[in-house]
Amino acid sequence: MNLDVHCAQLEKLRKTCNKVLREFGWEILSHPPYSPDVDPSDYHLFRALHFLLIFSFVVRIRNVYLRENIKS
Repeated sequence: MNLDVHCAQLEKLRKTCNKVLREFGWEILSHPPYSPDVDPSDYHLFRALHFLLIFSFVVRIRNVYLRENIKS
């Protein structure tokens, strides 16, 4: 892929995303705020949610697999 085309596509995507975020009224930060007492990743706060989503995804895949095998 031509580099100029790729850069143009990225710029178009960036503008579209920024437009949607402004429509939601969200503030667009150029980088995350820095605070020495805050973990850069709050992933540890959402670990239970992460596992719940993985579990529900696995259950859905299993159900689709079982449904397809029962039909055949």
